[in-house]
Amino acid sequence: MKRKVLIFSTLLSSIIFITFLNQGIDKDSVQSKEQNIEISEIYGDFVMDATKKEEVVGNSENVFIAKVIKQVGTQPLNEHMPRTQFEVEVKRNIKGKLKDFIIINQSAGFMTDSEGNVTLVKFENQELLEPGKTYLFASLYDSNNNWHNPVPGYGEVLVSDDTKKQMIDEYKKAFKAQKTSKIMEKHKDKDFVNGYIDEE
Repeated sequence: MKRKVLIFSTLLSSIIFITFLNQGIDKDSVQSKEQNIEISEIYGDFVMDATKKEEVVGNSENVFIAKVIKQVGTQPLNEHMPRTQFEVEVKRNIKGKLKDFIIINQSAGFMTDSEGNVTLVKFENQELLEPGKTYLFASLYDSNNNWHNPVPGYGEVLVSDDTKKQMIDEYKKAFKAQKTSKIMEKHKDKDFVNGYIDEE
């Protein structure tokens, strides 16, 4: 079943990567051990070509490899957009510089309605982060919440031992050739050239 909800706003408070002209939701049912869970996939218009690494890097303040330690919170943006927070351990910086342990705010998560029905809301090409796994993140820093917002799906790339070296090389190359969109350049408080440096 498919339904479409029109939204005439931008999610600048959480993700300024994406401008929503509309929100489409495709629903499928999957079986869990305890209950049926619907999956709602959201799609929107990025301010860049998210399939190109140089644009993902250019529109991010930080690009880094990190291991997910644990889930630490669930703070929704609104009634349609759940968000899940994870503590991660930074293993390797590619753009910008982050230290030790930080919080990733993923725009995805579970929502429960008044009848107890559970829905996993996520973007296309996105999976909910899993503790114990390692990812390459491309993110923006949110100083109000002291967390980092990754590009949904395209800035949350699963890393394995076999792909790690190649992925680092590819994103280092993308950093050198990075491209920042005109919309993102308007945010003068953010350094898209060198990236966000955590000096604390």
